[in-house]
Amino acid sequence: MYKSRVYLRTLFVLFALASIAPVSAQSFTPDKAGLEDGVENATGTWWKRIIVDKMVDIKLSPECWQKMTEHGGRGIEFATRSARGLGAYMISMGWGDLGKAESADGGTKAENRARVEQMVDEAKSKLHYTLIADSIKCTGTEFALLYRMAGLPITDLENGMWTPPNRSVFITFTLSPAAKTISVSTPDNVHYSIVAPSETELNQWDDIITKGLIHARPMHTQTKTK
Repeated sequence: MYKSRVYLRTLFVLFALASIAPVSAQSFTPDKAGLEDGVENATGTWWKRIIVDKMVDIKLSPECWQKMTEHGGRGIEFATRSARGLGAYMISMGWGDLGKAESADGGTKAENRARVEQMVDEAKSKLHYTLIADSIKCTGTEFALLYRMAGLPITDLENGMWTPPNRSVFITFTLSPAAKTISVSTPDNVHYSIVAPSETELNQWDDIITKGLIHARPMHTQTKTK
């Protein structure tokens, strides 16, 4: 009987300690699905989640996925902001207002969601964003640069700072430890590649990216200097 009481008392203590143990900041799985969960949790809507699912590709190292999916962290804020910017560009191009479609009266939630998914499916052949940061570990500096720089092209689209000449746009943003400068290029005025250093914050990097996008031209259309 005594051993039984000691055993029960031990279980009670362990249960009590578990109940007051701090909750880990990592509340979403460290992958794309976890990031989508974080976006939906942070916004209380699902149209931004659908954009991240269908219009955004993200290639990260395991360490970066851990940072990107922290509850209340900047990774989820980055994904949410990016989704908002892509949605705003859709509106400006006349490709549909996802927020209004989600909350439209006269339809059930399932019907509204199906309409949102249809709109995104129709637009994703004209609008897409890819983030590549699989060769870095998202240390403090690296993650700060990712958070600040990688979303700028989408913010520029949202604010009308830059409008692709063909309206359709596919952006690939790569953060690389090998890069020493920021390069912006396009083969066709539709697909844009931005490569930026992951370890050093360059002076006026925002101007370099924005002006690079504005003035980027396919190589075969550029006038050669003599």
